[in-house]
Amino acid sequence: MGLKPSTTKCHLVRAIMESVAFRNRQLYDTMQRETSIKISKIRADGGVSNNSFVMQMTADLFGQTIDKPKHTDMSSLGAAFLAGLAVGVWSTKEELKKLRHPEVLYEPQRKLKDYEASMSGWELALQRCSNWYNDS
Repeated sequence: MGLKPSTTKCHLVRAIMESVAFRNRQLYDTMQRETSIKISKIRADGGVSNNSFVMQMTADLFGQTIDKPKHTDMSSLGAAFLAGLAVGVWSTKEELKKLRHPEVLYEPQRKLKDYEASMSGWELALQRCSNWYNDS
């Protein structure tokens, strides 16, 4: 599957990060194919959004800008916002929307075609290793 004596830890880490971006593209394609919802704005949060390599590559693969907020732990922030709405700290969702500030906007810098060969190889590797394990 591409490992050779000269493969280093750096190669493996990069392959893992590229895999995350390629998977993001697969999910993006699935959403486009299976819904009639036009994706006009992409926002990223969670731990992986703190990795600028993955975010930039994902923006390139999507061909769209990705907005990463300053606070990326949106699960806890969302719970706090809902609690605040419930007790009257904020009266509308519009007030909450004003609290969100982008920290980084990842603009596409490369074209999807620049990644096609790598992504095709990744998809082939996925096919080759699927069903390696079973439940027995």
